[in-house]
Amino acid sequence: MYRFLKRLFDIAFALVLMAVLAITFPFVALGIKLSSKGPVFYVSDRAGRNGVPFKFYKYRSMHLDDGTKKGIVAEQQRIFTVGKIIRRTKIDELPQAINVLKGDISVVGPRPMLMTNYMRIYGGRYEPVQSVKPGITSYASLFDYTHGDALVENREVYNRDILPVKQEMELLYAQTASIRTDARIIMRTAAIILSVLFGKKKFDYPEEYYIAKDRLEKQI
Repeated sequence: MYRFLKRLFDIAFALVLMAVLAITFPFVALGIKLSSKGPVFYVSDRAGRNGVPFKFYKYRSMHLDDGTKKGIVAEQQRIFTVGKIIRRTKIDELPQAINVLKGDISVVGPRPMLMTNYMRIYGGRYEPVQSVKPGITSYASLFDYTHGDALVENREVYNRDILPVKQEMELLYAQTASIRTDARIIMRTAAIILSVLFGKKKFDYPEEYYIAKDRLEKQI
């Protein structure tokens, strides 16, 4: 029943997002084209439920990678001005409505991983996450949105301090997913985006951050 209701909601929500996408597309596309050479959309191969690959869509927010610079800092430097705006307001996520309608992802679910990282991120202890359809928003996605930029200094710091917490958050969701949980995540996502639009920059650590840290220490 949960999966059936979740799919009905996904379709309804995706149709609303598609309407917003259609209205805003000319303006966003023009901004991207004026800011950076290359396509309007970023398309990549991602892993869906049980590792089934699919084409993942977003608005492009970075200059195309010329292969000369590596690392998180270099990636951040590739983000152009309009890209920063659409990332901060989550407008870059709107094309994922296509993925939701196709059934590749849900509105709420673990962040879809690149195929090259899938087994490394969701293997071993985190294998239960593989059975859950990925989504646009989740505990880990929200944590990354509100705290990722401030915490990430380099790849080593990310892998040591941030990635394990995000993995644990995704596992927590996989083990406790419900209509109520999904509704809470969606409402929090909307509240956080509105707060950012009104200028808020600092957020408290969410409850699931402490739960994830505690689980990691106890290895639940």
